[in-house]
Amino acid sequence: MKRILAYLLLTLLFASCKKDEIKSVYTLPAGTPSFTSSITSIVLDSTHRDDVAVSFAWSALSYGIRADVTYSLEFDTSNTMNHAVTFVMNADTAKHYTVAELNAIALQTGLEGNKAAPLYIRMKGEVRQNGTATNPSTIPATYSAILAITVTAYAPGNVALMWVPGEYQGWNAATAPTIADVAGKGAYEGYIYFPNNAGGNYTFKITTAPNWNDPAWGYESTTKMVKGGGNLYTSGEGYFW
Repeated sequence: MKRILAYLLLTLLFASCKKDEIKSVYTLPAGTPSFTSSITSIVLDSTHRDDVAVSFAWSALSYGIRADVTYSLEFDTSNTMNHAVTFVMNADTAKHYTVAELNAIALQTGLEGNKAAPLYIRMKGEVRQNGTATNPSTIPATYSAILAITVTAYAPGNVALMWVPGEYQGWNAATAPTIADVAGKGAYEGYIYFPNNAGGNYTFKITTAPNWNDPAWGYESTTKMVKGGGNLYTSGEGYFW
């Protein structure tokens, strides 16, 4: 009888310990995380494009579980943050932007060149473990307070441009967004938003003018882009550099 009781007791203890091991409970961070900017206003100067324009820093977050936190910075022209441009910082808790980078972000969000206007920024923290696009993590994201800095961006001016028409905007080269060779080194860059294209795809090409008169740039293979090549494409909805 004693041996049977001992066996039953050990079985119950093992089951109890095993249940405790798989139990996982998270706690949301208390209060609003700190988020700071090194400036409150700036006039961006294209002759100093590689200088640091602004530095952001934020507090690390803990959800009380063994899980990494992914941080992002969101930029918008409105403090509603309904159309924010988002940049993933991974596990970093600080980020600086050069004059050229902040200028590109400001213009991408919709600020006009050569005109002072507020740019709203906040930090977003989230646990992405066990989450996918179709089955996202159920742990709510944590946001900082929204900061506002007054930015005077510089317009691209007479820099060389290329146009990016695609299915996302009806393949209209005349109204396509542009990428620019701001540094004059033959390297074109810019941020373009590809909206949710239900039932379609995210293909595009690059043209040297706001028309289709010359062959557009596209892929010849997965590693080479040439004039007259096939369609380029993104992985889906979102902002792409």
